[in-house]
Amino acid sequence: MSEEARRLKDEGNTFFQERQYLKAYYSYSDAILLDNNNAVLYANRAACRLAMNQ
Repeated sequence: MSEEARRLKDEGNTFFQERQYLKAYYSYSDAILLDNNNAVLYANRAACRLAMNQ
């Protein structure tokens, strides 16, 4: 995982813990653009969707 993708994942994790699910969703999506083979990023993004009841 690139440094930028890791930073975005960490940012998403922080937003998720703060229950800012939409911001977390976008952070994970941006990380996926940089590392589209990382299953954790997809799972984290899916957790955001579930948390937003979508």
